[in-house]
Amino acid sequence: MIEALSKRLRHAVIHTKDTLHSDTLRGKIFRNVGWMGVGYSAELVLRFISTLILTRILDPSAYGLITTVMVFLTFAAMLSDLGLRPIMLTDSRGDDKNFLGILWTIQILRGFALAVIMAVTALIWQYWQAKGWINSTNNYADPLLPQLLLLMGFSLAVTGFNSLNEFRAIRHLEADRISRLDIASRILGTMITIVLVVIFRSVWGMAIAIMANAALRVVLTHRYLPGPSMAFDINWPEIRKVLSTSRWIALNSALVVIAAQADKVLIGYHFGVEILGIYAIALTLFTSASALVNRVNMSMGIPVLRELGDRSVEDQRRAYYKFRLPIDLYCLTVGCGMVLLGPIFFKIAYDSRYETGGLFLAYLGIKIILMPLLLYGNFLMTKLRFKMTSLISLFRSAIFLSAMGVAMWFNSIEAMVLCIALDRLPEILLYIFYRRAGVRLDGRRDGILLLAATVATFYIILMY
Repeated sequence: MIEALSKRLRHAVIHTKDTLHSDTLRGKIFRNVGWMGVGYSAELVLRFISTLILTRILDPSAYGLITTVMVFLTFAAMLSDLGLRPIMLTDSRGDDKNFLGILWTIQILRGFALAVIMAVTALIWQYWQAKGWINSTNNYADPLLPQLLLLMGFSLAVTGFNSLNEFRAIRHLEADRISRLDIASRILGTMITIVLVVIFRSVWGMAIAIMANAALRVVLTHRYLPGPSMAFDINWPEIRKVLSTSRWIALNSALVVIAAQADKVLIGYHFGVEILGIYAIALTLFTSASALVNRVNMSMGIPVLRELGDRSVEDQRRAYYKFRLPIDLYCLTVGCGMVLLGPIFFKIAYDSRYETGGLFLAYLGIKIILMPLLLYGNFLMTKLRFKMTSLISLFRSAIFLSAMGVAMWFNSIEAMVLCIALDRLPEILLYIFYRRAGVRLDGRRDGILLLAATVATFYIILMY
């Protein structure tokens, strides 16, 4: 019996090794997921170490200031998203050097335009402060905010030089290369951030580190990723054609960023930068926990469905849920863990100033539980239904912003964070009811996630 088990184990090891080194769809998925798991683990450890060190040097207001500026930068970047990534993943010319040059030129011009807009915004902001047009009791009256925006805004111009071979690797299900690049970038970036914060012992250390990390990413994408070298190619007819294709993607990105950044804007405005800083810590941990799912979805969601495009609807359904199974299990485990252990973790790991973050982290655990259901959107993207995606985002954003307004009216930070945790629920329900997305849904699998999110919501409300 022992000999038989040993033989089966050797056979399984050999089969797994052959699969990992094969160029089949299964082999590519295994390789990508394996490296993403390593990258996620490294990111989780590095974020945890950096927050433990930095929170002992900086106070919550420093995190609040950086978070406020990052809201402006992220808002500007996503609001002007031209959809270069989905265009590269779905366009038949995604490997053409000339086409890549056109897209890279658009990306660089966009980056410089955003940097100029941020600089002008910072100067106007500072002028209003000097004139006293911003009430001194307003949280946005801090004189450091426009100065930080002026400096950090140039990171948008820097990131415009990132190599598009990153998207090309994703197109060919070679995201394992991206994962290795991310690991190196995270390790070096964390070291740079800690060193600069220790040197400056102020929010300026974090601001300069963000600029340095952006430049580091540019160098790594050009030096490490294989593919054609990037070159300027100003072809106005082709540029106009790309911009015409991307208009619905741009609208969808604008709606997504409004909903995604509204939490930080409204919390900072209504509850102050200190509460915003505490929320930012919880959000950082949530981002670390959700990073693996986001990477799997962004790196393999659309490419895998493209590979399955010639199969029957039933085969697509089976393959889709088989692909999603480990994601479901991960999100259920991590999400429920955050709900149950979030408050305890904050009491142990952080000092009393950050204790409220435990409740925030518990609420964000609900968002983790619901994440697998968002993968339905890939079916719309692969079928180029960008208009439908934008309309769904519009519906979701309207409900989310209305709910946030009600929470502000009640002056309840708990209600506001609950709204943030459930912000994608309207979108999920529309995916479920929108059957023309191209896949037959499994009610039992999806029902488990919805039931777990419901139980977690009532648990937090009753316990805290």
